[in-house]
Amino acid sequence: MHRIAIGSHVRKSDLLTYFDNHNCIGCNLFTTVFCVNQSRASKARERMKSNYSQSMYKEDKNNQKPYQSESICKESPVKFPPMPSSVNLEHQVIKDFCNEALPHKLDEAGCAVCGELVPLSQMSRLKGIKGLLNILISPGMTRVERKSSTEPIREYKGPVLDYNCDKVCDDCRTCIRKGNIPKNALANGLWLGNVPDALANLNFVERLVSSGMKKMVSHVVAFESPVPKIYTCLPPPIEELDQVLAIMFTGPSQPTGKEYQRTPLLVRKNIVATGLEWLKLNHPGYSNLEISYKNLSEYPEDTPPVSIQFRSSVQNKVPEGTSVFDDEIEDGAVEGDCPFVVHGLTDVPMVISLWIGRYWFWEINRCST
Repeated sequence: MHRIAIGSHVRKSDLLTYFDNHNCIGCNLFTTVFCVNQSRASKARERMKSNYSQSMYKEDKNNQKPYQSESICKESPVKFPPMPSSVNLEHQVIKDFCNEALPHKLDEAGCAVCGELVPLSQMSRLKGIKGLLNILISPGMTRVERKSSTEPIREYKGPVLDYNCDKVCDDCRTCIRKGNIPKNALANGLWLGNVPDALANLNFVERLVSSGMKKMVSHVVAFESPVPKIYTCLPPPIEELDQVLAIMFTGPSQPTGKEYQRTPLLVRKNIVATGLEWLKLNHPGYSNLEISYKNLSEYPEDTPPVSIQFRSSVQNKVPEGTSVFDDEIEDGAVEGDCPFVVHGLTDVPMVISLWIGRYWFWEINRCST
């Protein structure tokens, strides 16, 4: 009709270009629809496929069993309750449990890459991937412990690992073999190093006076986040510590000096000074710290450095919070260190906002649905 010569091996995109500048009588009188004309081989394959599907359908229909109602198809009744387990079955259950509870299946070890405790059955030797550990080299992540201020700041050479461990977990090994850094690897900013003795021996109050922050920071959207007070001189004055920490003793009599020694509420001046000096040398956040030995000398060593409140009580348990299975008369230890619970109290005003109200209504509706 259009009298356009087209080759047999022309792409679809090129076919449209043949009609860009074409105009004839047939174009004005008729509407032309183009479709794909299948070859004889394609038509034969479609016909054979259709015939095969019909034959398979007829065969399945002939092999189908006739429907039987429930009244005709009766199942054998199940005996209930079942018979007790045999001695052989009990022995097999005990044997399987003992095999799963063997020490080598329950023991855990630290992973040199991520530092997590993992069962030994899910670990392998670190030497197996020794040649692939170059991806764990992270400059600026580690720091060699300094003993004095005259020593230069240096880093550990090589991959960021826990060299106290000689094994690697299966997850980290799989990531490293693929050329990826594991998510929880120490090289991802999680390296801390060994805890020095100067910090490991600090008790609760000693850690509090060695910290540069005074208050906790909340992360709840409905509350205003208080700005923490950052100290540049530690330890803080004893008057400011009294604003943060309060101690209350309950019992039939007031505590004595012997009982104070059992609590982690005393400040050992030499331990605090050693810890602050180590932090100033090895912690980047304490490099500009000024250690106030004057404030430290004001802390008493035989009594807690904050005010003490005493409340007379026959027992130290709260009846409303006692479990039905708790048959002990009192909580605590007769000898040794006294256990304690830390409660944080902050004066946080509620923020009244239309946006927050809509947000919480949306959360309630989402959870209810």
